[in-house]
Amino acid sequence: MVDRMTVTPYPPEVRARAVRMVQEGRCEHGSNWAAICSVAGKIGCTGETLRRWVLQAERDQGLRAGATSQEGERIRGKPPVAAVWPGVRRLTERALRGHEKAPPERGQVHGKLAGAGLIG
Repeated sequence: MVDRMTVTPYPPEVRARAVRMVQEGRCEHGSNWAAICSVAGKIGCTGETLRRWVLQAERDQGLRAGATSQEGERIRGKPPVAAVWPGVRRLTERALRGHEKAPPERGQVHGKLAGAGLIG
């Protein structure tokens, strides 16, 4: 199965040029979104797609907080926590089994609290 996140009809050169066009065209348009929509119409993608490309480019350039493209690739390449620490699966299964039990009857709880001297 092909991962939808890795397949794109736009080569990296087109993405980079579109981002540059948005960054250079901000002063010509009334807002950042207007510049994005203008460029998106020219290259044939949606404004939201181009907005995400611009945000990621700003992260990669250090202009915006967040994970860079390289950090994202490194993070996606790590194995899941359950593979690194096998105890996670056992603990999760135990926790789920504990929640599957039926709650105690009212009389049982009252008896335990009375036996402990917590109620009269």
